[in-house]
Amino acid sequence: MHHKDFHHLLSLACTDKKRPVRVQWDPERTPTLGVLPYRSIQIGIGRQVSEMWVNEMIVAKALKDAIEKEPDLELDELIKKGLMPVERPYQVSEDFVIF
Repeated sequence: MHHKDFHHLLSLACTDKKRPVRVQWDPERTPTLGVLPYRSIQIGIGRQVSEMWVNEMIVAKALKDAIEKEPDLELDELIKKGLMPVERPYQVSEDFVIF
């Protein structure tokens, strides 16, 4: 997904079901489901937006193909193959407000 598309999804967001995109902050977890000391944003998208997301915004279809061929690929292998990015905190400008 391109940065501009992600920003567009966030621009449609709110914290309740009144808008097509909902956001909430959830505790981040370890692979064994232990709670980590920070939270990550969870973004839920409704049907109309999900169709747009699947048909227009996803750019990493090669990832799906690779996982179908090799379902046991680990995250580090996917990163090395260029199919997954290294995750970093997403910086949002202070004037960007979600209602």
